[in-house]
Amino acid sequence: MRLIRLTTEDPNAIFDNQFKNDIVITPKSKIALKSLSLEVDTSELEIDSSNDKISFQTSTTEGQKDAQLDHLTYDGTTAPQLFNDMNRKMNAQLTTDSGSANDNIGLQINNSVNKQTRFQTEFKKARLGEHLQHVVLDKGPRAVNTSGSTGFKVFKASGGATAITGNECFFYDSRDICKGGGVSRIKTSLITGLSGNRFIMGLTSINPDTLSNNTPFNLSDVKYGIQAGHSGDKYYPILNGVVGSASSLIPALNDITEMGISGGKVVGRVWKTSSSNYTDILTPEDYTFEDLYPIIILLGRDTEIQLQNLRYTPNPYHPNSTYSGFDLDNEGRLGATPPNQGNFGNPTEHFLEFEGSSLSSFLGFRNNRIPQSGTVSKVDYIAVADKIFRPNNISDAFIVEMLNIGLDSYDGETQDRKSYLSVVPKSDSSGGVVYDAVFPIFIDINNFQPLSLRNIKCRVLNNDLSPVKMLGLSTLSLLIENGEERKFDILQ
Repeated sequence: MRLIRLTTEDPNAIFDNQFKNDIVITPKSKIALKSLSLEVDTSELEIDSSNDKISFQTSTTEGQKDAQLDHLTYDGTTAPQLFNDMNRKMNAQLTTDSGSANDNIGLQINNSVNKQTRFQTEFKKARLGEHLQHVVLDKGPRAVNTSGSTGFKVFKASGGATAITGNECFFYDSRDICKGGGVSRIKTSLITGLSGNRFIMGLTSINPDTLSNNTPFNLSDVKYGIQAGHSGDKYYPILNGVVGSASSLIPALNDITEMGISGGKVVGRVWKTSSSNYTDILTPEDYTFEDLYPIIILLGRDTEIQLQNLRYTPNPYHPNSTYSGFDLDNEGRLGATPPNQGNFGNPTEHFLEFEGSSLSSFLGFRNNRIPQSGTVSKVDYIAVADKIFRPNNISDAFIVEMLNIGLDSYDGETQDRKSYLSVVPKSDSSGGVVYDAVFPIFIDINNFQPLSLRNIKCRVLNNDLSPVKMLGLSTLSLLIENGEERKFDILQ
């Protein structure tokens, strides 16, 4: 048994060592990797004025939109922060109040690394619908009753003439709202002028599914919302559980109350039958890209308040985001004009373009624009990088390949025989690789005659066979076991 230590400072992790004396390898010898130590070159991406813009299009109607990223420096470890900034800035360009056929309603853009370890930008849309199969009606002490046809259900408190106490009667959707063009709407179908408040429509950062059953909903958990008084009262904003000063707007029949996300802001507004535009009840608040869940609290009996035509766009990336209901977005508005959802289920024209080549290259794209010219007509558009995302060669395993000693090894990906010495089950997510084999695995050397070497050459590859980029001095140690003739008796 012999130990051979190899070293290199080659940035591509190629070991090419010369020896003063011959190293004789006898026939049928075996070789194993004992240890490997190297430091990975963690490349960085600096976002500045030369590469901070991402241009994209969600439809011809909407036209080109430009997102500007924060000026920061990223590497492979902090790359998820870059994706988060891209998500926030790109989704902040999507609005829900521009025109009668808004293609951004229900749309969310997601930047991530897929299961094939390639970066991708995805445009996906959720249906603006009632989603009654996902609406929870009986979480609180007092259940919510529904009546009417699918898509136009009427929501009202159970219990008949019994007065409502606090926030005991509420309903919600347990899926978070779409983070781009998110919308949650409902129409007032009955409201009286008696004293007292009628309902609260809000967004909460707490998934109501996680709360205790038969417990009133805590007002402090309404992060953003609108409180509607009776038909002689006003609408009031709610921010972080605190009801603000009265607005100038009086609740009335057929008002459409809306909470949502538009242009990177959390919005709370009311659409009136007498107006072609909305009125902000809640001053638009900066959206931090957190999960927000729609909640509606009924504060009056069924003879005092009834709500109808629930319309909601859940997060389209939620596992249960599919829609199986029937509705007409513009039915029953009686003059109120919140924009319809445009082109759901229909292909629209998309493109994605990075300013400069540094960002696109960092993400794994060969070109700055996808497609290189024109647009791609898709329902849900995905731009997938050409190469595996490895900004600093982060890998879950490494391959040590001998370059001048033939070994009996095979590669299932290339379907060829390769002179692989070892597959090192280590990750370099921390920037370095230190490996020591407790039980080295010996591989047969293809030498039926003695080999006399003064040079041993090998290299270290990532698990996709790309070269490892390294820094400083790296060390690799080999074990060589001399070949022996082995004879086996055949039992008769």
